[in-house]
Amino acid sequence: MQFLKENLLSESQVKKTDMSQTIDQELLKKYIMFAKRTIHPKLNEIDREKVTAFYAEIRKQSNVVGGIPIAVRHIESVLRMSEAYAKIHLRDYVRTEDIDFAISMLLDSFL
Repeated sequence: MQFLKENLLSESQVKKTDMSQTIDQELLKKYIMFAKRTIHPKLNEIDREKVTAFYAEIRKQSNVVGGIPIAVRHIESVLRMSEAYAKIHLRDYVRTEDIDFAISMLLDSFL
């Protein structure tokens, strides 16, 4: 996991931030409804290359170690999570940090 974080994730994603602010429930409801209705993030070619590199590297690492084989559905999950993370931030396009977040979540769920 450390190898993957060092080589695939940006520096900002490795550092975790404290999210201790609270949001009024009614405002949160409106925010979620707005995001669902109006925001539909798209992937850039650069983002696809990063996901492809991640898939190749994690597949190679799982074969070397003899761990859980990584399937294409795991990569589809990374794409959906990165789109969802971009949607939360009301972005039209998926950014590198969105993909980094999704990769980090996938790695944390495996290890």
